[in-house]
Amino acid sequence: MEHPIISVHVPKVGGTSFLQHIKREYGEHNVLLDYSDDPVDVRCRMNIDPDYYRRHPIVSIAPYCVVHGHFHAGKYEHMEHARRITFLRHPVDNVLSIYRYWTVHDESAFAGPVFKYFKMSNLSIEALAMLPKIRFLYSETYFGGIDMTRFHFVGDYSKYDRELMRLGAVLGVNFSVDVRVNVTRAFPGGDRIYTPDAKTRTALEKILAQDIRFYEQHAGR
Repeated sequence: MEHPIISVHVPKVGGTSFLQHIKREYGEHNVLLDYSDDPVDVRCRMNIDPDYYRRHPIVSIAPYCVVHGHFHAGKYEHMEHARRITFLRHPVDNVLSIYRYWTVHDESAFAGPVFKYFKMSNLSIEALAMLPKIRFLYSETYFGGIDMTRFHFVGDYSKYDRELMRLGAVLGVNFSVDVRVNVTRAFPGGDRIYTPDAKTRTALEKILAQDIRFYEQHAGR
C-alpha cells in the first residue's frame, strides 16, 4: 500500500466501531492491532522510555496496510507517506464515558494500574478527571509533543456519521454508516449509570480545560 494508515484510537471515542469499518474496507488480514502500548498505562514503553522510538524508529508496518489501537501518536512518527487519522470527543463527554465504562467492569477485565487505582479508591467522576493520564488524555497522554498538522484527518465524534463520510473522501473509500458498536451500552445500565448535574459538569469543564482547548482547536480538521 502506497500510503499506510495510522489510526490512533483514543479510549471511548468510537474506535471499536471504526475498527469494523477498517476491517470491512481493507480486509481484517491487512489490519495490525496495537493495543499493548496504551499510554494511559504508566508501564507502557512511551512512559518509561519516551526516547525509545527515536532510537528504534518504526518505518513500516508491512505486510499490513493499517495500524489501529491505543498508542501514543509518536510511536509511528517516523513512518513516511503515512496517513494519520483519529477521532476526538468533547473531553467532558469522554471522561463521563470512561467513568461509566470503568464502573460496570471489574478488575479482571483490565490490567492497567490507573483502572485498578480507580476501582480500589472508588473515585468520584471529578477525582477520576483529576488523574493526569485522564485529565490530559489528548494534549499529553496520546498526542503530547505531536505536530497535529501531520494528521490528515481529526474527526469530531459528535458528528460521527458525517465525519465518517468526510474521512472516506480523504482515504478514497466509501464508509457505510450502518456499523456502530457501543461497548458501554452492551453492559447493564450503560450510559444511564451516571449523568452529571450542571454543577458537576462545570467542575469537569474547569478540570479538563487544557484538553477542551485541544479538542476545540483540532476536532473536525
